[in-house]
Amino acid sequence: MGNRIGNLCLCSAGTGVGDISGRSENKCDKANVNSIFYVRPDPCEFSGDGAATIVPFRSVSVATVSANSSAAPSTCLDDSVQHSIALDSSASFESSNSFTSAATVPLLQRGFAVGGFRPSPRDGGALNGGSEPVEKQRRSLKKVLSRAFLSSLSLGKRPILKKKENGNARVSCSGPLDGDDDDDLGECDDDLFMGCQNLHWTQGKAGEDRVHIVICEYHGWVFAGIYDGFNGPDATDYLLNNLFSAIHDEINVLLCGHISESELLEENCPMGSEKSGLDCKKDDVLESLSEALKKTEDAFLRTCDEMIAHNPVLAMMGSCVLVMVMKGEDVYLMNVGDSRAVLATQSGDPIQLTEEHSTHVKEEVYRIRREHPDDPSAVTNGRVKGYLNVTRAFGAGFLKQPKQNNAVLETFKVNYIGESPYITCSPSLHHHRLSPDDKFLILSSDGLYQFFTNEEAVAKVDSFITMFPDRDPAQLLVEEALSRAANKAGLELHELLDIPQGERRLYHDDISIIIISFEGKIWRSLV
Repeated sequence: MGNRIGNLCLCSAGTGVGDISGRSENKCDKANVNSIFYVRPDPCEFSGDGAATIVPFRSVSVATVSANSSAAPSTCLDDSVQHSIALDSSASFESSNSFTSAATVPLLQRGFAVGGFRPSPRDGGALNGGSEPVEKQRRSLKKVLSRAFLSSLSLGKRPILKKKENGNARVSCSGPLDGDDDDDLGECDDDLFMGCQNLHWTQGKAGEDRVHIVICEYHGWVFAGIYDGFNGPDATDYLLNNLFSAIHDEINVLLCGHISESELLEENCPMGSEKSGLDCKKDDVLESLSEALKKTEDAFLRTCDEMIAHNPVLAMMGSCVLVMVMKGEDVYLMNVGDSRAVLATQSGDPIQLTEEHSTHVKEEVYRIRREHPDDPSAVTNGRVKGYLNVTRAFGAGFLKQPKQNNAVLETFKVNYIGESPYITCSPSLHHHRLSPDDKFLILSSDGLYQFFTNEEAVAKVDSFITMFPDRDPAQLLVEEALSRAANKAGLELHELLDIPQGERRLYHDDISIIIISFEGKIWRSLV
């Protein structure tokens, strides 16, 4: 179409591989686009724990764009939220120093311009007006991650996968996260700070979306989470600060334990079971993900109960949840809501690995109406009780508990009939074993699929990788989504980007994308 982007720019959270990254204040308020990526230092097998660990992914690319205006949490739900780093703009990232970000080059045409540049190392990791000294930023980042692990690794909690001997998996810690001393962290406790060696992470926001990635090269695993929020940021902030810790607590032996694969299979498959050891392990991991989500939501709803009298809007806040845990060649997925995980393969059409939970799915509508036979308005105008088009979500207590519904403002109360919840947080679970045929995996909030089918999204990423091997494909996909949003509205792209945050929600949703490559050709020129 020849649309030009004169003001689409990216404010990064990192200054390049090996540099210290810190707070990035996004001054590009018109676009609020951000991207960050991680490239594995060695595509070969990595030896951790004394044996070869298969690490099949080559790179992780993340990009976000916000449509909703930035909003601070309405209240502090717990200490982890209170002490976490504030992400100050509508679209921003925090990361460890192993993630890299490159600024967006203005796009000359819809066909995209080739290129990109790295921010200068002299920027010190705080581009576009970062206000804190670099050393202070680094210490703050490390504190957040250490706190997340310390809160999740309390001993004596029963993991699904059995531990050796007395149940305490003792892990020797080689030092602080990036190898530097940090007096503020104190001594590294080998019982508590499990798997702290060679750990890489990023967390980001786009309006009400939140993104969280943790990578452990040493033990060969990746955690990725996309939380697509609604009615405010409290639920997504709570997920960002608590769900990974809960999942790590449930499956820490799988992620960071020092027992062999054969021991795991033997210990987790009951004698006489018709299932194979691998199937038993797979089922245990998926069950553990579900249990971690349940515990996290139970804690969130309890806290809301305590604070709802002073802040009734908490009862309406919720989020979709998409989580991936990859350990070696095994990919475990958990989904609540309408985000998607789509796999691209060499030999066939894209494979959607997750199920959607929305009123667009007939089975979900039938389920809700069966559970509420006395309520003809259970699904009205394509929405649950006329409010939500997702049929499963984290939080949103006013559609789960009469007590929370009664606490919201009169304008927003629903006619709650009976005691059964109208929506649930029961996830869909899926396991996929990677094969040489698999090319890349796209994880995304539903905002992407306002403008793309699965086939179109995969084809676009494929073409970006081929045409622009030195560009970030997730960032390019976000840019294309913006171009399509403008075209759909009959606007030039610069006109769309001139629309203030909040008002732009009428044209597109917040969009968060994670692309995990299983091939070595993405960003070949950047390695």
